Order: sequence, then structure tokens, then C-alpha cells
Amino acid sequence: METTDKIVLVSKEGEKQIVDSRILDMSEYLKEKRDNHDIHDNTVVLDNIGENTLSRIIAFCRIYELV
Repeated sequence: METTDKIVLVSKEGEKQIVDSRILDMSEYLKEKRDNHDIHDNTVVLDNIGENTLSRIIAFCRIYELV
């Protein structure tokens, strides 16, 4: 498996999830955050995404990676 950088995604409640940076390419919203330079110190604050929704997005992306 290829080594990738880790990104910290922070939900609107302040909960943190550490993911591979490849996840950014799987979500249009996260790609936009990257393209707008909204990543600081490998951390993206997601002001309008709750923890439950963020967990589901990450789970979907991880399953998608396996296909």
C-alpha cells in the first residue's frame, strides 16, 4: 500500500478524524477546501458538517477505495 499524508478533518462539534489525504479527492466539497487553501497544518475545519455526517462520508470513501 502506498504511503500518503494524513489530514485531520474537524467536524463542527470539534471532533477530529485522521484520514489519508486521498480522501480529499473523493469529495467535491473537500477538493474545494483544498483548492481554496483551507488546509492549515494538515487540518481542515468543516464548519457545516456534523460528526455523524463526517463519519459517514469517511466510511463511504474507505469502502469506495476498496472497490
